[in-house]
Amino acid sequence: MRTAVFVAIAGLGLGFARAEAPAGNSYDVLARVLQSFEGLVFGGGEGPRALETALTLNGGGFEARARAAFEYPDKFFLDVDSGAGRFRVWRDGGQVWVEPAAIAAWLPKAGDSGNSMKPQETGSLSAAQLQFLPALVRVDNPGVAEMETLGDASCRVVTFSALPELAKSFGWPPHSVTLWLEGDDTVRRVEIQESGRAWVAEIKRWRWARSLPPGIWRPPVDAETASVGIPDLSAIQRLVFPVRE
Repeated sequence: MRTAVFVAIAGLGLGFARAEAPAGNSYDVLARVLQSFEGLVFGGGEGPRALETALTLNGGGFEARARAAFEYPDKFFLDVDSGAGRFRVWRDGGQVWVEPAAIAAWLPKAGDSGNSMKPQETGSLSAAQLQFLPALVRVDNPGVAEMETLGDASCRVVTFSALPELAKSFGWPPHSVTLWLEGDDTVRRVEIQESGRAWVAEIKRWRWARSLPPGIWRPPVDAETASVGIPDLSAIQRLVFPVRE
């Protein structure tokens, strides 16, 4: 499940192209990165509500290539290919399929705790409040974001972690997240440091759109899939972030 977390984080902040490089301190940069995600998370405005991306993942002896796509409000596709095999998942509204089919046996079942078909609550966080989320993190260098060359791109580098009080309340171990951002706020690389280990996502391709072709969200006819329910958020959290004794 680390892979799913990587993809979600790597997708964060793939911003809209602008002519000028972003200015301001590291907190300003993070606020703009979050705001660029408004259409995908909240469906507001006239901008893109869908994202397609490709990336490579490395960490903890794990290497993989991944493709992912999201569309507001309830469409998702993930394709991960590694030495351990290939894993795919499709979601189209209330329907979810996984491949290989055997993986369905250990996934959280719909209704594990609460009504899994109930839409996710977003009332507690508005699109306008996204700009304030950086206040919940601690940035290593809160001044003007540092610059670093990544391949042929000049990137701003921002390293941050959750506030200690927030990390403690969620039971998160010591960690940090570093983003390499091209001049238009586009994420090129994400690195997560946790307990002396590092996980890295290198972004290879991305595409924002108002919508994506409907065939993306359903498995092809030759795929050997299993249909599964949609586990609620608390069930997913228990699987991705198990309680530490």
